Amino acid sequence: MEAGTATACRLAWNHNDSPDAAFRADVIFRSKQSILDEVVFVLNDLKERNELPHMEFETTQDRIEVENDLNESIESGFQRIHAVWGIDESEVQMRKLTAQAILSSNPKILALLGEPKAIFAADMASFAEEIKPFLDSSKDDSSPQAARGGALWPLIKEVRVYVKAEVLRNGLVLVDLPGLSDAVQSRGAVAERFSRKLSITAIVAPAHRAADEKVGVALMENLQQSRVGLEGRLQKNKYCVVLSKIDDMNCDSFIKSNAVAKQDSELRAWRAKKQSLLAELDNILARRREATKDLKTSKAELTKRRKETRPHLQVKQGTLVLENFGQWLVLTLKLESECPDTDSLAASKIQYKKAKRAKNLVVRQYQRVQAQLNQLENQKVHRSILIRSQYVNDRIQADFAKRVASLSKQNKDSQCDGSVDVLPVSSKAYHEIKKQQKGMPGFPSVNFTGIPRLRQWLAEMTLEQRETHLDMVLRTIYRLFTHVASWSENQKKGLVVFPRKALESALQGTHEKYRKVSKAPSLAT
Repeated sequence: MEAGTATACRLAWNHNDSPDAAFRADVIFRSKQSILDEVVFVLNDLKERNELPHMEFETTQDRIEVENDLNESIESGFQRIHAVWGIDESEVQMRKLTAQAILSSNPKILALLGEPKAIFAADMASFAEEIKPFLDSSKDDSSPQAARGGALWPLIKEVRVYVKAEVLRNGLVLVDLPGLSDAVQSRGAVAERFSRKLSITAIVAPAHRAADEKVGVALMENLQQSRVGLEGRLQKNKYCVVLSKIDDMNCDSFIKSNAVAKQDSELRAWRAKKQSLLAELDNILARRREATKDLKTSKAELTKRRKETRPHLQVKQGTLVLENFGQWLVLTLKLESECPDTDSLAASKIQYKKAKRAKNLVVRQYQRVQAQLNQLENQKVHRSILIRSQYVNDRIQADFAKRVASLSKQNKDSQCDGSVDVLPVSSKAYHEIKKQQKGMPGFPSVNFTGIPRLRQWLAEMTLEQRETHLDMVLRTIYRLFTHVASWSENQKKGLVVFPRKALESALQGTHEKYRKVSKAPSLAT
């Protein structure tokens, strides 16, 4: 799986209330020295591999292992070098390029290193467009620029995004990492390395292939091993698997091919009900065609009868002055009753009204059956999603339990029962409902999208850490309050050895530092 997100991205609450900074981000670039050291390391490995034929080893296996390690390191390194500078291994060998020469080949990129870049925007669209180059690994490979690199992700330590999302309001920080099975090894390594710093980990995988997402489950096993070393115990509430895009499925194909779906009693009842409703719909459509034909005939007959009485009406109406349509209608009905052949006209009216009632009745029946079919379609989609999600859940649980069984045996204080929380979600359905205030097929309300449950899980699993953090903040504030109170009291007594001006002077440097970093426009005070 090649991820679109190429760098670690933190998402936190935006404390800036300026409308011009509703969305903001800080792009943290790596230092020039760290990039230089990395390129030097890759070139040294390349040099060592070139010298392998002249080196002696105790066994052939030792030579093979060293060569494999060097090949892996060189491949990973040149993935990054080529992405940024468009220089590959053969060009380095041919031109005998040094690390400094590689970095200097693009002065514009070199100028970015070491300094954070602040991004501000008033709307999401503008913000997304501006931040995309720093997060997205995809580019147009057909362009001349693509052939010469230009990617920024290998140069970025992390991107910190600040938005006013309710889930972040109380201190929760989300970290979006590159795919752990990313086709680019170095990005997968970034994800695995960074994930060890997290309080909780959510492995996000599309529902249609999550059952085969072995890398994510293996990562959870590795993280469990790390936590056993750090905390001395296994804990279940540190991980979950998020099944994304649960709306992305062909239900009819799934029902025909999946063994569980074929035998499901609800889907069987759905098929029988659908057949019955379709047969009823065919009958209604035939009656609607007949009713439409009868209404057309009766309307033509009524029009014909009224034309026959028109000369009589025109003579009578021509002798009167009518002030409004109401008077004209009353007079017309009166004159129609007085005109010749009144019985034929009345019969045509009765027949027309009868045909119209019959047509309306058939239309209502059609709408009723169509609504039932739509409801059945919702039930089919919802049931199909549940069956597939359960199937994927069972596969993930079985694989996870197998992987952590050995760890549980080694750890007597284990709080992991061998299972992991699996949370199916559909962000597409969630946004559609929020935007249009109506559900998608299979998602009659927001709760069916799984997003509220995921938000609840995040809140519950981070509650302990947030309480600890809050206690620490409160203790710090209390200490500061005590110091300020003591300083204020001593000032009154004339005992202050650190006066106010000295305090302001000491803090001035810190104020200036953060004023420069935060270049966002601020509200007038």
